[in-house]
Amino acid sequence: MKYFVVILFLFTLLVPAWASPQEQPDDILFIKKIADNIRNSSSCSENMRYLTKKIGSRLSGSAKTEVAEKWGLDIFKKAGADTVWRQPCKATYWERGGTDSAFISYVGKNGKRIRKRISVLALGSSIGSGSGGVKSQLVRINSFEELDSNKAAISGKIVFFNPRFNPEANPITEYSRLAKYRVRGSSKASEYGAKGVIVRSLTNSIDNFPHVGGQYLDMKVPIIPAVAVSTVDANLLDELFEEGKKIDVEIYTFGKNFPNTTGHNIIGELKGREFPDRIITIGAHLDSWDICEGASDDGTGVVITIELLRSLRQSGYRPRNTIRFVLFADEESGANGGDEYTKIAAEKHENHLFAIESDAGAFAPFSIGTEGLSNYALDKLKGFSSLFKPYEGGDWLTLDAPDISFMNQRLKVPIASLWSDQHKYFKVHHSAADTFENTDISQIKDGAINVAILLYLVEKYDLGIGPRNH
Repeated sequence: MKYFVVILFLFTLLVPAWASPQEQPDDILFIKKIADNIRNSSSCSENMRYLTKKIGSRLSGSAKTEVAEKWGLDIFKKAGADTVWRQPCKATYWERGGTDSAFISYVGKNGKRIRKRISVLALGSSIGSGSGGVKSQLVRINSFEELDSNKAAISGKIVFFNPRFNPEANPITEYSRLAKYRVRGSSKASEYGAKGVIVRSLTNSIDNFPHVGGQYLDMKVPIIPAVAVSTVDANLLDELFEEGKKIDVEIYTFGKNFPNTTGHNIIGELKGREFPDRIITIGAHLDSWDICEGASDDGTGVVITIELLRSLRQSGYRPRNTIRFVLFADEESGANGGDEYTKIAAEKHENHLFAIESDAGAFAPFSIGTEGLSNYALDKLKGFSSLFKPYEGGDWLTLDAPDISFMNQRLKVPIASLWSDQHKYFKVHHSAADTFENTDISQIKDGAINVAILLYLVEKYDLGIGPRNH
């Protein structure tokens, strides 16, 4: 009995005050082991620096994407994957083609005409303006409803979509509310005869970086030049309109769309010791926009995915199920990698239990978004919230993630995603500010630990079978 008392006393010294009764001693000890491994390793920093500084921007279809894919294969092998392969998929291929620019002109207070350059970048899939540019009067539009009611005034003009990002609101909600103007704005304006489109950047930051992104084009109407304008210059345009100024605009872009090419999902596996035919996916997307290093979007997720594989292997973890680590292709231009991954899983009748994605930066504090879990599984996970607390986590959201959402929608696979402080994330999102220097490696490591804890719990407590379980 006295030996049991001694052991119990020693364990109370090891168990932190934040532990809840649900947590078992081996849970706490293993999580500390994996956390120490990640925090004491230099691999996060080394991998992030190489991906952002040596490879850099990784626009789908570009030569840099091929370089990144080869690096991904090599790094998975180095991290200790049992098997590594490339999975071909369709990849969108668009090139910016040159240096985008735009100029406004208006009559100043002294009666003289002022011509000023504004900070713009072409949106993905936008076509070039031609060497002579696109020139016309600017029309300010604050909603699609306003566009529809003023369609007679749109023909031959350039439309400025001006809906503002509320910096005090939830950035996820704001992005969801406003993304339609970037995604569908040019096609909607083209339907009414517009010659071009300028869209206020989707960011909670007032800066001089245009924040770009993809478009979904309606091929039944002409494709027109479309650019994002920095929030500093969007505010200038707004002020001039409020003063009653007539603004003329020149837009010069060089974008060109090419036929789809072939990209690759990069996949590494740790084979399950107990259920090798049951699969849990952990992933992030490898591509980025061409105007940035793609550090937060989604170099962070890539580094976390690699770090999970490396640290699990080095910690001697032997998974019950097969863990599949995936660097998805072509997320920014249509999530073609995630789409193909799900199609092949369905064709092969693979047994997917769970999927986890990191595509929301690594700025503490962290939350876990979930979709499709059984009530039992979600309640069980929430009961372990205190395990995440020392690593800036432990909160829960109902949110999906782009590449693995196909698995949930089509195959009913429960999914989870790592979410970080979105107020910080949207300051760099899809802009030239998304650099290595604007990341914090210690927070990336804590993000990786949060994902490691989630994976460990799903594995140990069999929480990945969704509604069919319990």
